[in-house]
This record gives sequence, C-alpha cells and structure tokens, in this order.
Amino acid sequence: MKKINILWTGGLDSTFRVLELSMQEVEIQPYYLSSVNPSTRLEIGAISKLSELIKKRPETKCNLLPLIVVDAEQIAPNEAITNAWERLHKKTHLGSQYDDIARFAEQYNLILELGIEKDPHESTIQRCIDANGGGGIRDDYFIANMDSEDMRLVFSNMRFPLPLFEMTKQDEIEQYKKWHAEDVLNNIWFCYRPVNGKPCGLCDPCKTYIEVGLDSMIPKNRLFLYKLRKNNAALFHSLKNLKHRLRNI
Repeated sequence: MKKINILWTGGLDSTFRVLELSMQEVEIQPYYLSSVNPSTRLEIGAISKLSELIKKRPETKCNLLPLIVVDAEQIAPNEAITNAWERLHKKTHLGSQYDDIARFAEQYNLILELGIEKDPHESTIQRCIDANGGGGIRDDYFIANMDSEDMRLVFSNMRFPLPLFEMTKQDEIEQYKKWHAEDVLNNIWFCYRPVNGKPCGLCDPCKTYIEVGLDSMIPKNRLFLYKLRKNNAALFHSLKNLKHRLRNI
C-alpha cells in the first residue's frame, strides 16, 4: 500500500486533500508542525475530530495513521535552507513556515504533500513560485521549478497535489458537498486568533471564510463585529493608526 506523508492543519485545504486520499487504497501519515500559536490546541482538536469523521465514512478505503505532532522549535537547524528561505522571503515575503517545513522534511528525509489551493489574490507561495520560474506537473502534482538553488533547497521535498493547487476555495466547498462530506466541512478549523475557543471573525482567515460563504461557522457576535468593521473600514483604519502612534509615544 502506497504511503503518503501530508502536512495537516485542520483547515479547508489540507483537510480536502486528506478526504480525497481517504477514498483511495493508500496509507496516510499526517504531520502537524506545532508552534506557539493561540490556535494550535484547537487545530489539533479539529484534526482529531476530522479523523474520526473520515474514518467512519463508508467511502473510506485508506489507512489513516495517527497524527504525528512535531514541535517546530525542535527541528534541527539547517543554515543552507534557512539562508535560501531568507533570500526568497526578501523577494516575495515567503512565510517562515516554509523554512520550518523544508528543514523538517530534509531532517527526516520525507516527501511532504502540502494542501494549497489557487488563491485569486495570489498567495505568497504562488508569488514565490511565479517569481522563480513557475514549475511543472509530475504524477498528479505541481512541483516548483528547481533550476534556482534557493528553490531547490526550500521546495525539493514538497509536493502540491492537483487538482487542489488549481482550485479556489469555492471550488473546494462545492466538491465537499458532492462528496456528501458537509459534516467534515463543518468541523474544519481556520482562525488564527480564537476568542473563547471560537473563531474571532476578524483575522484574515476568518474574513476569507466569511467571504466564501462559510459565515455560519462564525459566532453571531463576531460576525456582527466583522460586518461593523467592514462597513466602517476608514474609521477602524484611523483607530488602528492612532493605537500605533500612542504605543510609539
């Protein structure tokens, strides 16, 4: 049975890929990179719930192995990878998680799947790939261009599964429904700054999920704050600037 290593955050994209693979005769080994983040506990809790839901589905054929949680601070240093990531970051603002992921995959000699979707606003990962010659398709995966030494050091152990890499979040949601997996969809986690264990409604991921039609997952009081802030964007921007000025003083 083929074994597939996948980075699982409990969010829409990575859960989509786990769900897709679950309907195949494969062995899935999910990994989670733990960091000092207010949503870490909730993400791990969501993955536990999602695992049980997926295992119970009649369509499930896979062997879904227990989640392996890795402390990001315990990943071995790799100066070559970190230096490469820093150069890419200066050009495209590539997120620091890709340094962690690259060092982790290299340390344990893993090929890791990353569930990443097409972002209409162009995510940092896509900007980085586009700015470095794009990439190509191999065995149902999009693989970043490795002509650049920096790209090879950071991305050589990462794979971006198709068709997910070419889908939007709206496309994903429709596919969840076609798979009759609304119970899985309704138990994903996405918020960066939870309030009392619930989505805050104001962080960037919450805004994204509200805008793609998953506002039912946001508590009503937080959804009200989102709408209030959206309808008074100029006022909130001024207050934010004032807060920064007062902090500097």
